[in-house]
Amino acid sequence: MPDTEADRQKYHYNTIFEKVTEYTTSRETNVRKDVSNIIINVVPIVNDLTNDIKTENVLIENKIIQNESKINKSSTSKFHHQIDILKEIKHQNYILFIIFYVLVCILGVVMFYYESFNMLLQIIIFHVLLVFPFIIYYLELLIYSAFKYTYAYTYGIPYEKVYFGEY
Repeated sequence: MPDTEADRQKYHYNTIFEKVTEYTTSRETNVRKDVSNIIINVVPIVNDLTNDIKTENVLIENKIIQNESKINKSSTSKFHHQIDILKEIKHQNYILFIIFYVLVCILGVVMFYYESFNMLLQIIIFHVLLVFPFIIYYLELLIYSAFKYTYAYTYGIPYEKVYFGEY
């Protein structure tokens, strides 16, 4: 045992330091053993799981390819075909719209030139023909609705409402 107080404190600190070093070394060794055990035991399990997942992914991809071959794509094909038909019909409708207004203008000139009717009647006819393309759909719908209602009433069958646009 050291003689002076300073030597005793130094000895005391050295022993504590040695004990701490010994303890941390033993803890480090234990931790290294635990980590190496985990690595030895877990790495093969992780590799097996990875291989299983890869195998499952391949099976899923094969099943997706198999299912895609069974999908009936006629509706999408019909849809794309109908888009082309719709574009053609819109183009034809536009051409007919232009032809109609050219004919209305020619009729207006002929009516004004020959004056077979009085001027007020000619103006009324001309203006009705100008707005005719915009009101014909609603006029047809009104007549069709009245016809369906009369038909349902006459034959005693339930009346089904006619579609009137967005409502």
